[in-house]
Amino acid sequence: MSSPIWEIPPPNILLSRAVNLYRAVKTASFEDPYAEEDALFQFMLEYERFGNNLLRPPTRRERLLAEIRKEVLSNISNGLPPIEEIAKGRGMSRVRFTQYFTHTTGLTPARFIAQVRISEVAKLLINSDLKLSAIADLKGFGNASSLCKVFHRHFLMTPDRYRKMMH
Repeated sequence: MSSPIWEIPPPNILLSRAVNLYRAVKTASFEDPYAEEDALFQFMLEYERFGNNLLRPPTRRERLLAEIRKEVLSNISNGLPPIEEIAKGRGMSRVRFTQYFTHTTGLTPARFIAQVRISEVAKLLINSDLKLSAIADLKGFGNASSLCKVFHRHFLMTPDRYRKMMH
């Protein structure tokens, strides 16, 4: 008795990780046992993600949020993409896209974009020692003061307090 066979369409990160893992094991090219364990873990993580997506495909809401998150994050250093531009890329007017996005996700595009930006700020606060002014510049806020206001509205605390609490 066997389980179903999953077709893996190329190019796919799971396939890439499997090939890299095979080559590294075959040539014994891992730096140490931890590097081998890390490569195996990365492969297993992609395997789980791939299987989960096959068995439970992302909903329309999840796909839309992931698309917009990716678009915002890829453009965040160049300034945020205006909602008109995001809408145009999907063949919609700003008003139609806003209605579609809100109906599909339960959030307005502006609110979701703000959540994406502030979650990126939170990651930087935890994972770096950058000053607030540098984080504000990186994440498209005008200055540290406006970043602090938005951050406080979202987390109900200052960025400095958040950083201290999470370290």
